[in-house]
Amino acid sequence: MELIVRFEDSLSFKFELEFPSMNPPVYAAIMKMRAKLAVVVPIGSIVSFFIYVNIKDEKIMEEVEEAQPPVHQTRTLRRRKLNVQSTLNAFEQRIRALPQTKLMELENSWLSSYELWDTVAESSMTEEYAARRGTDLENNVFRLFHIARDRGVNVLGVTSERQCAGEYVAEIPTPGGRSVSKIIYAGKNNSFTGRKAGIWSILPRDKRYD
Repeated sequence: MELIVRFEDSLSFKFELEFPSMNPPVYAAIMKMRAKLAVVVPIGSIVSFFIYVNIKDEKIMEEVEEAQPPVHQTRTLRRRKLNVQSTLNAFEQRIRALPQTKLMELENSWLSSYELWDTVAESSMTEEYAARRGTDLENNVFRLFHIARDRGVNVLGVTSERQCAGEYVAEIPTPGGRSVSKIIYAGKNNSFTGRKAGIWSILPRDKRYD
């Protein structure tokens, strides 16, 4: 095994053999060895010293190896996969545990989310939800609607919160539309519009992973 150390000094030939950046065990091990010093440039220039050390003593080799800093292993982070159905079930349990007075805040309202692209009125909700239930098209807005209806709260339907060129992609089919309708947001945080997730949204405590 051959160890080569190179360092430079711009002041003079007079250079004290030091290894300030090394661990004491390494320095002590190297000082036990014989070294041949070769000056390769004159005074006034950058002086380079090359120290060539042949390590033959097994004990010294062990001391040097033990003095080396530990090698840090890189951990590979694996992204967890959200279990949608388990998450919706946890959301449903949390909402069903709310007092009736809290659920009454949904009375005569439309539930909105960015996960929807259209408006579904109460008269079409049973058929629409049956087609979505258990699929990737199901979301907490449909669950929330049916929980409210089971508890005797009159929710008028669900609608999309999405906009295109400043216009909502889905209108509410009532006289006056959105301007006169009670709309309760039940979607995720959206930094572009400033919409914030609330009690009617999927919260971190609801999320379940595979």
